[in-house]
Amino acid sequence: MLVIPSIDISQGRVVKLVHGVKGTGIVLKQSPVEVAREWAARGARRIHVVDIDGAMLGRPVNHHVIKDIASNVKVPLQAGGGIRSVADCLNLACSGVQWIILGTKAVTSIDFLERVVSALGSSRIIVAIDSKRGRVAVNGWRSTLDIDPCRVARSLDDLGLDLHALLYTCVDVEGTLSGVCIKSVERLTTTTSIPLIYAGGVSSIEDIRLLKKLGVYGVVLGMALYTGRLRLEEAISVAEA
Repeated sequence: MLVIPSIDISQGRVVKLVHGVKGTGIVLKQSPVEVAREWAARGARRIHVVDIDGAMLGRPVNHHVIKDIASNVKVPLQAGGGIRSVADCLNLACSGVQWIILGTKAVTSIDFLERVVSALGSSRIIVAIDSKRGRVAVNGWRSTLDIDPCRVARSLDDLGLDLHALLYTCVDVEGTLSGVCIKSVERLTTTTSIPLIYAGGVSSIEDIRLLKKLGVYGVVLGMALYTGRLRLEEAISVAEA
């Protein structure tokens, strides 16, 4: 199982929010590039980068920061936030991002997803399914659709697009260090054959073991790393054992 440290960017700085709410959590002193270099030096095989401002505004805002990270670290990036057009996807890809994360537009428009796949290929696309109180969260997690996350996963599976992965974030526990939404993960892994990357609430090595046991492809770590609750090296060792 992959362990993927996260770098969430707001106003050009690295932040870790609670439930995705601005003004909560922590703001790091180090620049995004400095943080990325640290994760690379400590053994990360992939880094997760999100343009938080872009996700909330519905358009890329910190693209230049993501490009700067891609130019300064050799570890491949998966990145997204506010991607609403094929051009946005191509810009990220041309900036050195290996996997493009699509959220709101991909879960609300199959036509858009198919156009992106046609332009970039399915192996470079990760579709984010964000969950809030059991419903799909969109628009930077500020609103929800009356749709069960498993229904979205099933419909994506049925399309047969051979996506690189689904990224499932449990917003209810995001940034809280309160543990993994295991029941949701169990439902998703039995619903779809698309590889699953999980994010939200991870706080211990036991969480890593549980996710690995469920067959999860990857886990995104944020608050647990930045607060010292988990060491990246130990998490990688357990995940890859």
